[in-house]
Amino acid sequence: KLLEGEYIDEYLALSYRWMTPAHPDPDGLQLRALQEHLHSHPSIRYVFVDFMCLPQGKDRTKTEKVEFRSMLPNINLTYLGSSVLIIMFDATYVERFWPQFECWLSFMQGSESGLVSTPEGQLRCTIVCLRDTPERYAHLLKD
Repeated sequence: KLLEGEYIDEYLALSYRWMTPAHPDPDGLQLRALQEHLHSHPSIRYVFVDFMCLPQGKDRTKTEKVEFRSMLPNINLTYLGSSVLIIMFDATYVERFWPQFECWLSFMQGSESGLVSTPEGQLRCTIVCLRDTPERYAHLLKD
């Protein structure tokens, strides 16, 4: 079901770069972009944001560590089987492993031979450029 696109309309995964090591979005800029996206896509019922859905930081409890270890190996499925909102607030998005991986997954789809590039007209991702990030960066991600 996941690789057949059954969850695309109702599920959204957020791909973004943390603004600071302690908090991903201290001024709420990325949250506002997410809110705008949700208002324009009312069919979305479930949103995955790593900061809220995965236990973060070094001070995790034993239970949180177990949860994190069980969830992390399956994160790729979240970005393969749902719509993805990519938020770029500067060019450093492409310098970080996790955002790049999430972005790459959002451009892929499952096939009988494994993962293949999704045709342009069937992409599941939306790219939003914030602050002074040039729109050409969105095009560079697609290329």
